[in-house]
Amino acid sequence: MSASPFAPVVRRVLLCRKVEVTNAGLPDQEYVIRGILDTVRPLSGVPFPFLARGLWMFVQFSDGQGVHSVKLRVFREDDGTLVGDFTLPPIRMSRERISVVSRAYKLPEIPFRSPGVYEFRVVCGESVAADTLRVETAV
Repeated sequence: MSASPFAPVVRRVLLCRKVEVTNAGLPDQEYVIRGILDTVRPLSGVPFPFLARGLWMFVQFSDGQGVHSVKLRVFREDDGTLVGDFTLPPIRMSRERISVVSRAYKLPEIPFRSPGVYEFRVVCGESVAADTLRVETAV
């Protein structure tokens, strides 16, 4: 899906516990990012595979025009195994090419088969940006 030859650049990807939007739909819309994540672990006694729930992702796009599809691909870093491949709601950029659009995505449940480092890769056109998440065993 690309309504324009100018796909946006994915500038920022940040995993977190929650993203709140203030002034939704207004030009001065703001995002509040709560609980930036670098590590998650299952509760004590919960075995792998571990189903991560309640994850959010904050993403910023810039310098595009039109409507473009957005994909999220989750990989296990050590061996490149694809853990999940998700289609996110499309991004709609303004008519002015020099603009920044931020989005908050509540992620679907993601199954982690074992402890390790996982890459959350956002793809829009030819642009890619990512954040990583360390999944550890219960303490």
